[in-house]
Amino acid sequence: MLEKVMKKKRNHQLLFNGRLDMEILGQYIRLANRCAMPFAIKNSQYYRHNAESAEIILCADHALNRKKIDIMKRYPQY
Repeated sequence: MLEKVMKKKRNHQLLFNGRLDMEILGQYIRLANRCAMPFAIKNSQYYRHNAESAEIILCADHALNRKKIDIMKRYPQY
């Protein structure tokens, strides 16, 4: 689902929580490379790693002000 959205959002980028398991992080880095989408890995102490924390964020260079931020809820058609 993320790949389909990424192909439509060419002016966006991905942010990854650097505390993700390396196997999972590697899969998403390969996806970003395959889709030619820029990405950054955030490793600051301010990024949490728990059940409620964001692990992968698809973002734009401007405010989007979306009410639904969960990808499964925002794009149920995929």
